[in-house]
Amino acid sequence: MLSPVIRAVAEESAAPTQLPLGPQICWGADLPFCTRLQTRGLHTGHSAALGEPVRPVRAMESAAVSCVALQPPLGLQAMMRRQDLQHRVDAVATEMGQLCDDQRKLKARITQAESVLEGLQPTVSELEGQFRSHMAKIHELENRTEDSKGLSCCNNLRIVGFTKGVEGLESVLFFQT
Repeated sequence: MLSPVIRAVAEESAAPTQLPLGPQICWGADLPFCTRLQTRGLHTGHSAALGEPVRPVRAMESAAVSCVALQPPLGLQAMMRRQDLQHRVDAVATEMGQLCDDQRKLKARITQAESVLEGLQPTVSELEGQFRSHMAKIHELENRTEDSKGLSCCNNLRIVGFTKGVEGLESVLFFQT
């Protein structure tokens, strides 16, 4: 999945470069559109903002409005494309920097989690050993109760559950009589 910045750069790359010069004049490399001007018969002109001559590419006349597509000078086109590409490169570089920072943070968290897991492994082994020890003691007690009739209260003792805690190494046996 692309990030919003990279997706926007990709979408803008497909569109022609546009720089509004006035309220109704647009510049573009391919100019698949015409620019509507409120004056009739405009076939050559002068850019007031840039002070450079403007070359018309095509003109379509209608009854009320002249529709003229203008192309900026080649030097201006190159400058506009270079600026557009620089903005895109800057946006992608910023996004990559953020992704690298996120990756470093995730690696640190993974390393921390792995160290916690390594620290828990001996604890789990110890708990398993304690459980086996308790079970052996219980079996021993069961065998004793069968041998001695004096402990009739323990004859019906049965283990119904076992929990083991990690922090305090507690182990609890649940008995049912």
